[in-house]
Amino acid sequence: MSDVDEDWVYHGYEPENGPRQIEVETPERGPTERASATVLRQLRPQISTIEGHTFGWGYNGNGTSVAAAAILTDVLDLAP
Repeated sequence: MSDVDEDWVYHGYEPENGPRQIEVETPERGPTERASATVLRQLRPQISTIEGHTFGWGYNGNGTSVAAAAILTDVLDLAP
């Protein structure tokens, strides 16, 4: 985890090939400035109850729990 005084944002996306990803980035202002965001680190799923399960968002399902656990583990600086 980064210094607690540093601001960062969590950006979830689904690449064309591969599973959904969550990256921790420096905050940028405005929707068109995302291209210049600096990626600080990439999160990895911390829990997996179903083999091959990945991050999810925008629905009620296991993927949202996997995403929440990874973000909380990062924010709270917990060991995986």
